[in-house]
Amino acid sequence: MTGIAPDNILEFADVSVEFGGVKALSAVTFGVPTGQICGVIGPNGAGKTTLFNVASSLQPVTSGTIWVQGRKLPSARPHELVRRGLARTFQHVGLFTSMSVLDNIMVGAAAPWSARWPTRYLGVPPPRRIEREIRASAEAMLDLLDLGDLRAKGVNELPFGSAKRVELARALAAQPQVLLLDEPAGGLTRREVDEFGGLIATAASDLALTVVIVEHHMGLVSSLCERLVVLDHGVVVADGDVQETLKSDVVVAAYFGSRADR
Repeated sequence: MTGIAPDNILEFADVSVEFGGVKALSAVTFGVPTGQICGVIGPNGAGKTTLFNVASSLQPVTSGTIWVQGRKLPSARPHELVRRGLARTFQHVGLFTSMSVLDNIMVGAAAPWSARWPTRYLGVPPPRRIEREIRASAEAMLDLLDLGDLRAKGVNELPFGSAKRVELARALAAQPQVLLLDEPAGGLTRREVDEFGGLIATAASDLALTVVIVEHHMGLVSSLCERLVVLDHGVVVADGDVQETLKSDVVVAAYFGSRADR
């Protein structure tokens, strides 16, 4: 049994994280229903990336529980997360620069197979049928994100905006049910942000994804997200409708300080 709601595909229940006595997260509790695009915002140092790190098993929790598809997460290792249906991108693009666009995306498509113990521990390659499925999945992501013309290009030849799309395609090729996007608009031009937001919306709709986005670009947040969770000093200070939440006094205070402080 999970502690929030049966339709939540991702849940944080009283999650706290401490670093040397400093609380990066403090009793964070919220759930994300299946199919929702949820934004997580907050000023620098609010705990947003730490939240993603614990959700992707890169950082252990001090206390509390995370659930993905009704199963406790803390026991999962990072390489097992893809089999739980969770994928993530990072603030800084982490592609294999010596490989082509297609090969990078195929790495994502191969992840569910690679996480199985015969491949991971014995080095047993996948059957040819699986190899064909991996290539087909990667090709589908090339088409979905309009990367077909770049398939043979080396990643190190790409402009930054295209590299961001390849990273998104690689994550999607793993066929996740939950996608965590860590500042996807970072480093993009205004036009690229608009285009990238459209790609995320299309992917979420076509692939029936649940998406959680950590983002500072409020234009992207406003246009894409159905709901906002606001963190400040590791605490959830607001959670609700996007426009109402952005206008709330508690959010204004988190970003700019209270009126008494100004």
